[in-house]
Amino acid sequence: MGKAAWMYYDVHGILTAKTNVPVLNDFFRVPRLRREPDLTVFMGEFRPWEPGEDGLRLVYRARGILRSEVLIEGLASGRTRVLISNPYFRLFGRVSRRVRKLIRAIYYLMLLMKGYALLHSACVEKDGKGILLTAPPETGKTFTAIRLVRDHGFKLLGDDMVIIGPGPRALASPGTMTLHPIHVRTYKLKLGPKRELEMALRHALRRLPYVVMFVKEFKMRVDEVLGPGKVSKEARITKLFFLEEGREAVRPVGPEEAFRRLMAVGRMHHCVYENEVIQEYAYRNPELDLEGLFERLRSLCWSLVEDVDCWLVRCRGKRFADLMLREGLL
Repeated sequence: MGKAAWMYYDVHGILTAKTNVPVLNDFFRVPRLRREPDLTVFMGEFRPWEPGEDGLRLVYRARGILRSEVLIEGLASGRTRVLISNPYFRLFGRVSRRVRKLIRAIYYLMLLMKGYALLHSACVEKDGKGILLTAPPETGKTFTAIRLVRDHGFKLLGDDMVIIGPGPRALASPGTMTLHPIHVRTYKLKLGPKRELEMALRHALRRLPYVVMFVKEFKMRVDEVLGPGKVSKEARITKLFFLEEGREAVRPVGPEEAFRRLMAVGRMHHCVYENEVIQEYAYRNPELDLEGLFERLRSLCWSLVEDVDCWLVRCRGKRFADLMLREGLL
């Protein structure tokens, strides 16, 4: 492994990492680490060698410019090293989508080992009380979170992903915010002509079959959208709202229904149990108890829905915040 310009990450003191490519959330970037990292990721050329007892080495092509190799060590023990050499990075100096998915899957599993879970939800807080907003993609989580922060004094923990833990606690994981024309029109966001054109073009292209696979969503930094000082690090979750498009309705949701809904949407965007590299690692290293980690996720979600008030909020036009306020739920 050659010289690397390392980037360091500290995820709320739960998990630390160092990487030579930006594959984790910039929110967790720190100047240095005070202890050995739990996760090390290196992209580039490295000397071939056989992994130790707790490891996996995969070589997809042995020679030439298309040679690709993955080496994972220590995932079962919780002190993980991931070395990756692949043609996409070699040719373009960028991390491919497939590699990002693998690293995120490893990050996801390592959080579960620590007793926390990365959940596909938005979260806002006021006075230390957190509100979790859960829904499938493009239902209105970001739209509702922006409304609550800009107009009703909440702070953001994340508009797409949040970390949940015992308590039940929510820990911030705010990445760049995915914006659509409706966000810009409704909240009169000033992007400038160039970025407005880029957003409109990306939004139009992503509506086309197959093209969507190659065009990324338009994103902006949280402080650009919400202004400075609008992010909170943690909160105790007190309410959970399931957002749904359709005829207007507001009703309480019992723990069993809430659990099923949360488990379904909570696994969106996480290709952990379908990732063939993770599965091969687990096959060769049965000490990595994937089923046990999945049960840990189930336990976290069940504790959450048992301890908080859960509601279904259904409406058209993404007016979820207005409906919650009208019904006295906020």
